[in-house]
Amino acid sequence: PAGLRPPDLIIQDELHLISGPLGTLVGLYETAVDNLSTWELNGATVRPKVIASTATTRRATEQVHQLFCRQVEIFPPAGLDADDNFFARQRSTDLAPGRRYIGVCAPGRSRPSVLIRVYVATLAASQWLYDQVPEEHRELVDPYLTLLGYFNSLRELGGMRRLVDDDVSTRAFRIEREDRPGMAQRKMYPDGTQELTSRIRSSRIPDLLDQLEVSFPAATEKDENGRWPTRPLDVVLATNMVSVGVDVQRLGLMVVSGQ
Repeated sequence: PAGLRPPDLIIQDELHLISGPLGTLVGLYETAVDNLSTWELNGATVRPKVIASTATTRRATEQVHQLFCRQVEIFPPAGLDADDNFFARQRSTDLAPGRRYIGVCAPGRSRPSVLIRVYVATLAASQWLYDQVPEEHRELVDPYLTLLGYFNSLRELGGMRRLVDDDVSTRAFRIEREDRPGMAQRKMYPDGTQELTSRIRSSRIPDLLDQLEVSFPAATEKDENGRWPTRPLDVVLATNMVSVGVDVQRLGLMVVSGQ
């Protein structure tokens, strides 16, 4: 209708996910939306303002120019203090819970051999901690009972899936017999290892995310219908799919294969 002008503002979320020099479908979407949102005012061409959010500013000027044919202004500008960069503020772990990063360097050892031992150690240690705390505080340990394994390729993930079902589960079950301090016997469930990758059906992903929200301990009895309730997961192996759109609050333990 007359008098109804096109949009003045376009919000472009996740700009860094638009890959390639010309964007999605060689820039057709961006170009079409920009053209449809452009109008004339007193002989001057008025284009909508575009505000884009991105996880990285590397080559942002070039990317924005190729997508929207515009200059870019980055906000907020680089600050003077690395402890406060507008988006995040560094706080002492004495005042708030934090994250601990541990690197494992094992020269002369194969990567699968190292991963097996890291997986067993973390699974057995979280089980020991779960067994030690009083029952009313076990929900504080629950985030560390599901291990999220991150891989850069499906080939490495596929090899580790077989090792988790075999070597890791067997070693974790025998850990108590070896009398390792700070570790307890971990009995992994037959279906307690799943993967979150492009190899699974898209219809399976929502069910898997719901299962990731299930807390320990697992049900030991069947329901009134004679079925086992949904059990928590011991290990989830994932690729970069887990970095986009996955927001599971109870995940607190991740093992990254490679840098």
